Amino acid sequence: MKKIEVFCVMMLISMSLFSQGLSKKEIRYQADSVNFSNLQQLIETKNFEFSATQVLPQSSQSIVLTTNEYGVIIKHDSIFCELPFYGRAYSATPGERGGLHFSEPITDYKMEMSQLKQKIEIAISAKSQNDNFKFYFTITGKENGSLSVNSNNRSGISYWGIINELKEKQQD
Repeated sequence: MKKIEVFCVMMLISMSLFSQGLSKKEIRYQADSVNFSNLQQLIETKNFEFSATQVLPQSSQSIVLTTNEYGVIIKHDSIFCELPFYGRAYSATPGERGGLHFSEPITDYKMEMSQLKQKIEIAISAKSQNDNFKFYFTITGKENGSLSVNSNNRSGISYWGIINELKEKQQD
């Protein structure tokens, strides 16, 4: 339903822009502004998902993720993390499965938006049972984003991905 509304708004804007005789660059800027406004509203709800598509470990080449199962969900005051980890672990807990897999409350949430640059930066802190994490999101106007994760017990790692609206799972 939201996609239909966005499409209708885009069509109205494009028709009004063409009738005013604007250049392609001006039309693209107007469309990007609408996309960024929608993205801002999504981020402000603190109810979104980062789907990782590529991993950038500190000490090796980037790795393309071929499945859509990896990502981070921000849901109001909690973070749900399911990310692969390629790098150095300084300490490990016995029985812990590899990667970053946890769901914890958010201890600190800071957000900065730049309308001019069409960029959103979010800093999130979370504390799991065995580690402290800092997540740094940088999101551009077209829903593309990067995520850097710093931890006390592991080397830093970065991810590229897409910001999506969080879809509620239907219950049968």
